Amino acid sequence: MRSRTRSSFLFFAMLGTAILVSAPSFSAEAVSPPALAPLPAPPSPPENPTTQEKVELGKMLFFDRRLSGDGTMNCATCHDPETGFADALPISLSYPTTRNWRNSPGLVNAAYRKTLFRDGRSASLEEQALFPMMSPFEMNRNLDYLEEVLKTVPAYVEAFRSIFGGEITRQRAAMAVAAFERT
Repeated sequence: MRSRTRSSFLFFAMLGTAILVSAPSFSAEAVSPPALAPLPAPPSPPENPTTQEKVELGKMLFFDRRLSGDGTMNCATCHDPETGFADALPISLSYPTTRNWRNSPGLVNAAYRKTLFRDGRSASLEEQALFPMMSPFEMNRNLDYLEEVLKTVPAYVEAFRSIFGGEITRQRAAMAVAAFERT
């Protein structure tokens, strides 16, 4: 039995050596992966061209707790920049302090996605931006009231007038948040 084990060991050792000796050699250049090109600039829809001012307004809105029904949540509650614009929780927080049934998808490179949300219900960042605000399970904000709340903030009134040429609307707020999410 011992000689059979020794014979098997020697056979496989010699076979391995033969394979290694006969294997073609490769240079480092031959096995190096090709260089990756940088991603193109994030696409922005013609009806919502990205400007620095709009991105800044979107950032202000993204971090503003007035977007939630009780003023305790903002977009960054579930899309925290410190955790890749996600929340790093297995199940996300929900309104008011319960748990949702899913975790938050990260927003890194969201501008390149064809669909948004885990179920793919939105085809654009502009469309996506309002869903969490009005969802009773997320930010629980009445969108009519959101417009009225934002109109009480002079900085928002001026920014919307300067950027969009008009007053605050939920669609314009969504456009600003989408512009920020593209960056």
